[in-house]
Amino acid sequence: MSKVLEHLKRSENRDAYIEITSPAYKKISILFPIKIVKHAFETTDCCYCLVCKNDTLQIELAKQYRDAYVLWMKRCYIKPGISYSAQEIRAHFGRSSREIYNQEGKKCLYRYVTNPFIDDWYVDWIECSGSNNTFSNFYDTTPPPKKPQELNIN
Repeated sequence: MSKVLEHLKRSENRDAYIEITSPAYKKISILFPIKIVKHAFETTDCCYCLVCKNDTLQIELAKQYRDAYVLWMKRCYIKPGISYSAQEIRAHFGRSSREIYNQEGKKCLYRYVTNPFIDDWYVDWIECSGSNNTFSNFYDTTPPPKKPQELNIN
């Protein structure tokens, strides 16, 4: 005969974060849920504690997502903490306005304004001029990889 001592269901969040230290510090969290079921019971001669977690798939998906995300960041044209000249930015994004993406997947605007004498261009509403344009986000013409649905926190 066994006696139930404890039955617990809970969920906790894990973080497979990406930490960038150079040239500018940036931490990007990749949170995902882990469901845990704990069941403790005792028999006449022993106590048992069973713990079940559904973390194998989530951990593997988080690693794959993190690797794809790091690859996207390495390929990004604009990286935080690096100085770019206005001409370098224009050479990459062109002489017409277009959508670009930051590290959160948010659509941002690369805006190019043609003027009679000197054209103006902006990255996410920040004017690009001279040789020292430094940003706090990653920007590229392609969005970062989408987080797998299994890693979403409800």
